[in-house]
Amino acid sequence: MKNLLLIFLLGVLYNGETFGQEVEKRNWSIEFGFVKSYINSNLKITNNEEKYKAKLKYNWIFPSLKLARRIDLENGSKSITPFIGFAILGANSGSINKGTFQLDSTTYFLSTNGTEVQLYFGEIGSFINYSIKSFDFQFGLKAQYLLGSDAIVTTDYVPQRVRLFPTPSPDNRELNYSGERLTDFSANVGLRVQYNWKRFLFATEYWQGFTDLSLAESEWFSNDIYEYNFRLMLGYKF
Repeated sequence: MKNLLLIFLLGVLYNGETFGQEVEKRNWSIEFGFVKSYINSNLKITNNEEKYKAKLKYNWIFPSLKLARRIDLENGSKSITPFIGFAILGANSGSINKGTFQLDSTTYFLSTNGTEVQLYFGEIGSFINYSIKSFDFQFGLKAQYLLGSDAIVTTDYVPQRVRLFPTPSPDNRELNYSGERLTDFSANVGLRVQYNWKRFLFATEYWQGFTDLSLAESEWFSNDIYEYNFRLMLGYKF
């Protein structure tokens, strides 16, 4: 199903006769922007029924790139804008059960030692647009593929080890896990407001992930991870 979605969106993006669109009316744009990234993690330790709710963010911003094409429908006030792109998400600080903490690895996002996690995504999707004068109000769907991830971890402990408490020690509260960590494919829904000025566009976006990013689970724990992000985009039409 995911492969069919990718093939369909690519076809819409590149097929010259889609929806009867004439060549001279194609409206391509390239965009560059900045991403403010957030992650929510819910970890449950089944052995002792402890639950940890983490709210994470990245203190700075990440880059985002996008190539899109506007395809007008009917009278021009409605259109679709399929796109492909690249974005970086991640986290380097946050809170757990309303207490502060730092990160461990891409499995749990839990630790007391300094680190950061970065996730690299390729994106493909489409917006449905409604235009009012110079503004476009857009609703979007996109699929994203995890190209890779980095976890920069301090060297005083093993990166794959779970540390649940502020002063961890080698005891039964320190648990190892070596299974799958993050899903390759995920999906988002988004809202976007775009202002058009001559050949330029300025837009703000909100994307909410509805796919659990974590594959990490075993008989003694389960973990659900969802991301959401805000973006500011600047584009040029050609």
